[in-house]
Amino acid sequence: LEKANNVKIQILIKKNKDYIISSSGVGYLIESVRECIIAAENVKAKVFHVGPVITNRKNVDFSNGMSDIDLANKLSRCKYVSGLRRLEGFEIPVIESFVCGARPIVFDRIDNRNWFNDFAIFIEETNREQIIEDLTKVFEGKYNPPTEKEIEKVKNKFKWEIIISMFWKK
Repeated sequence: LEKANNVKIQILIKKNKDYIISSSGVGYLIESVRECIIAAENVKAKVFHVGPVITNRKNVDFSNGMSDIDLANKLSRCKYVSGLRRLEGFEIPVIESFVCGARPIVFDRIDNRNWFNDFAIFIEETNREQIIEDLTKVFEGKYNPPTEKEIEKVKNKFKWEIIISMFWKK
């Protein structure tokens, strides 16, 4: 979202949230996309998925390619972003979406706590049905949008120069 960072944050973060959550990836199960979609159905809400069409469920809009500005605008219309990967990874979509106004939901694991402790919602990495139930509860609860102060903190924490220097130190 390099180009999007040049646009004032107030423009990107939409008050009206058309999507309950954004998901990303190519794995319907490994990346918990299925759980997000079913939990959204439980609260009669829509999902924005970044990646190929992986289901025919009616409450999902898909995008498999768009400009940075269009992606930022779409992410700004989401309340939450899924970082619910069953494999350890560095969740760039979580960071990008947070800066656009979507609160991350991730599994409560040490790797996620290390990176996202100050700004994400954590749920247990359990069975699929329990994850759907946990997501449904989050969706039914009070939405706590990212604050400008939190966003600035995240932007500073995840600057490329900082990330890459930590990588090379290790």
